[in-house]
Amino acid sequence: TNCLLAAYNTSCSAAFCKDSDLKTDGVMQGNEWKKVWYDIATVYNEKNTANGLNIPSSRRPTPLWLRLQTAFNETTRELFIEGRPGKIQIALDDEKEHYSNASGKSTKGLKYTQHVRDNKKGFIQHTAASSFLSVIYCICWELVGDSTTSCYKRIMNFLFGNADGENILPDLRNVEVNSDRAYWTMALVYGFLLPAGAAIHGTLKRAFNWPFTFDQVLSKGDKRTVVSKFGPPLLCLKKLVYNGVKEKAWVI
Repeated sequence: TNCLLAAYNTSCSAAFCKDSDLKTDGVMQGNEWKKVWYDIATVYNEKNTANGLNIPSSRRPTPLWLRLQTAFNETTRELFIEGRPGKIQIALDDEKEHYSNASGKSTKGLKYTQHVRDNKKGFIQHTAASSFLSVIYCICWELVGDSTTSCYKRIMNFLFGNADGENILPDLRNVEVNSDRAYWTMALVYGFLLPAGAAIHGTLKRAFNWPFTFDQVLSKGDKRTVVSKFGPPLLCLKKLVYNGVKEKAWVI
């Protein structure tokens, strides 16, 4: 589906609407293909339960979702990242997959969470794609104990990491990352992306730990600078301290 949408340069809603050029006659309905995937994913558990085995989850085979994620990521990295010269622009965003797990079945390590805006529960898939072609480079499902920052780092380390240990930053020179305001934490920006050499482009949320804000009335003692949304473009510079080191922050 991802490759199909990229080829048509369109969205899911546009690709599968009634006026779409795509022919979907004979395609399984949603409930049908969900059942097929569920049966495939649970056959191992049913087999061992029938045999009276009690095997810890840490000793069970790799979950189906992880096998598929690994196969997809390795293929796309080989096709679109390996040996590629010049600048690479990547857009990272999350997809909130709605799923009802009222019975409390095992999620095979996936984080089952509440989607606040949609008021539904389900899983979160972080996706890195080409900013121009919409081709997906890497997917990363959010796991139990994960955060948006840890998933972001895992994607960057997979795409651009060297054959080094986890404490070595990937080489993100000539890489521009584009994301919305939910991703820009101090730890990610000043502790990972900028030291790795990445260029950052995106909106910034109104958070107390950032030196700039907008559309707010500051309380006494708040040292943030309010930036107007109107008037000519401005470049505002300010210094902040992260982990005891003075860093520069700017907003345009």
